Amino acid sequence: MQAELSYGNGTVMLASKGQRGRGAVGEALADAGPASLYIVVEDVAAHFERAERASVEILVPLKETYGAPTYVARDGEGNIWTFGTYIPGAQPTAD
Repeated sequence: MQAELSYGNGTVMLASKGQRGRGAVGEALADAGPASLYIVVEDVAAHFERAERASVEILVPLKETYGAPTYVARDGEGNIWTFGTYIPGAQPTAD
């Protein structure tokens, strides 16, 4: 199961654990803690670099997912955090 919570210009996406067969994130969720969150960050590359420097457990390195840069990490309690720039329903902007 998945849910999207939006308020103003912010969105949090939630997913239930145990989504085997749904790619790297689904595999990571199989042994996850009680929560999985997707957090939209403005500069995901810089965010990823800070996480690596802080020795955060990286499950899926920075890569394109849904056409946007994304990475996946696990916190000390086993919760899975996905950080990226993908915003559901948002239209891509031309550079």
